[in-house]
Amino acid sequence: MNKIIEFDILKKKLNKLIIPNIDDKKIKKIIFLLSNINDNLSQFDSKFSIEDNNIYNFKIYFDFLTIICYKNNTSFERNFYPLQKLNKIKFINVSNILEYDNFYNILIIEKLKPLIEDNKVIDKYNNHTFFKKLIYVCMKVIFTLFIYNKQYSKKLSINCFGIDKNQVIKVFDLAQPIYLNPNDEEEVKIRLLESISNFLKRLIKMTKSIKIKKFFSNLKNDITNYKIIEIPTSSGAFKKQKIRMFKAIDVEGILNYILRQKL
Repeated sequence: MNKIIEFDILKKKLNKLIIPNIDDKKIKKIIFLLSNINDNLSQFDSKFSIEDNNIYNFKIYFDFLTIICYKNNTSFERNFYPLQKLNKIKFINVSNILEYDNFYNILIIEKLKPLIEDNKVIDKYNNHTFFKKLIYVCMKVIFTLFIYNKQYSKKLSINCFGIDKNQVIKVFDLAQPIYLNPNDEEEVKIRLLESISNFLKRLIKMTKSIKIKKFFSNLKNDITNYKIIEIPTSSGAFKKQKIRMFKAIDVEGILNYILRQKL
């Protein structure tokens, strides 16, 4: 299949499923990046699917790779550069970057099997043995993102993860991470706990799992505590607020704690 035919197929499907219509130059850039990965464009036939269900990007799924097209440069940069950093340090639980273009905001990554279908956990992954592995990997991602890129993400969910061909759980979407001052120890304890807490709340909501809910309760009781802090109000006064945080940023200790828990 030549590039002209390939372009026409991709353009027709993109314009049908995504509003507003995609610029021709961006589609040509996608074809160019695909040809860099494999110059046999016959592999990129009409058998692909498109997902456009969030405000940040749309995804094009082929059998062996995924194209993520960000809707603006800010969204691209906030996810791409942290992913690139985790790739550079060879972090095992991050998707491999195959190609990218930071002008057209395109990222091509290895294909990962999804964990979610029709807003439900796929049956083969809907068990507590897998959920424990997923929670452990999510915590590793949270710590690694902070240690190597001084960031945290309060929007991580099961939708951000997939399974590679070797059955390794990998993150492919860091959900718009935010920079964090590593010298503010108290803020770090608060924000890293917020990251895993929000992930667990979303997982509990999706799975309705009593066991995960119990695990979350135990985690809060065992390795976190409350502190009273003062926050400014709109009137210029201060009010006291009780906020939960990790007792300590003990990476190995927290990861081992997760491994010891039963689900």
